[in-house]
Amino acid sequence: LGLIYPLSSSKAIILPSYVPNVCLFLSIALSVDYSFFHLSRFQEVRVQGKDLVGACEEMVRTAGRVVLVSGVVLLFTWLALAAFPVFGTNTLGYCSSIAIFVCITVNLIMNPAMVLLFPGFFEKSAIDACRCCKRRRASPEREEPLMDSTSGPVKMNCYGKVASYIVRAPGMYIV
Repeated sequence: LGLIYPLSSSKAIILPSYVPNVCLFLSIALSVDYSFFHLSRFQEVRVQGKDLVGACEEMVRTAGRVVLVSGVVLLFTWLALAAFPVFGTNTLGYCSSIAIFVCITVNLIMNPAMVLLFPGFFEKSAIDACRCCKRRRASPEREEPLMDSTSGPVKMNCYGKVASYIVRAPGMYIV
């Protein structure tokens, strides 16, 4: 949004009131999505046994390419709105394209930088990432199935309890 303000204040574009809101939600949505995509790929590579730097390189090489291609497609799609100067859609096209470009750039640079900047935090990514959602294992070395047909009732964690409440009365939680 900081790049859009000079365009608006110099009267180069007329900025309808909804354009900053669309750019903001687009930036937040893409940043979260691209960060999750990067980190899930990073975690997959760490579980395979690569060290932190190698996993970060693999994350950028594979997920970074997908983020770049996806972002460029979105950028040109939103930029196509600039061809339709009706009700401010051209301004929406320009501003959304700027927001998407900044989002791609920041995610491709900052995600690997944050992983490498906080190695103590990201070193733990080689541990089972879904351990909060499953029944806990006695030790990480034991490779027995999490559930079998002969075991007794399963003790649910917090996610399992919330899910069982929602399944019993979904209408209460939607409202």
